[in-house]
Amino acid sequence: MTETCGMISLENTRLGFHHSGSTGVLVPGVDSRIIDINSIKPQPPFHKGEIWVRGQNMMQGYLKNMKATTETVDEQGWIHTGDLGYFDDDEGRLYVVEELLKCKGYHVFLISTLNLGVNLGPAVIVAFMGSKVK
Repeated sequence: MTETCGMISLENTRLGFHHSGSTGVLVPGVDSRIIDINSIKPQPPFHKGEIWVRGQNMMQGYLKNMKATTETVDEQGWIHTGDLGYFDDDEGRLYVVEELLKCKGYHVFLISTLNLGVNLGPAVIVAFMGSKVK
């Protein structure tokens, strides 16, 4: 998430105990959504989707690369991070669970994202083609 140019969330252990796996709550001035990559609709708590963020600390675009900019930043200023995550419903803690890969215009999911419970061994990498990138 280098496009964010700074923090988007913070786990403040002085305010309570650490939540394993959480990156914390959003910092002031940052908005975020979890978006289903197929329907492009916001997801409720505990549902995985692509993490979208926007705020004053976000990049404006890629230098001299309009194509990459339009693929990453939409018209409303949301940065499509390419990372999968979810929010909990307690205090809005963000959990980043995996990077969403893109290959030849398609989303690609690693097998761990699909939670199939299959152990193929450490030398095997399995990916599944998902939806066409919009």
